[in-house]
Amino acid sequence: MGQIYVPWINWLLLVAVLTLVLTFKSSAALAYAFGMAVTGTITITTLLFFYIVRYQWHRPWWIVAPGAAFLLTTTWATGTTGSSTSPPGSATWTSRTSPACCR
Repeated sequence: MGQIYVPWINWLLLVAVLTLVLTFKSSAALAYAFGMAVTGTITITTLLFFYIVRYQWHRPWWIVAPGAAFLLTTTWATGTTGSSTSPPGSATWTSRTSPACCR
């Protein structure tokens, strides 16, 4: 059982990584962009989940809306605060508060 090696994919990945590194010019800028991408992904996933709950599972909006509001507020509060106001060289606010939230 081995892996399939496709050389041009490795070169494509090299070019993509070098483009990202040269575009962002610092690891802090790259980390900020990554944090915003993760926050956006979680937001879209949450919205799609609650769309399914509402229209496929036929749950009433008054049950769905508070859950969606809570999750979206939590996502944006931790995601945007952790990505934008974190002091340089320290862990983001999200990673500091996640252990407290998930006990």
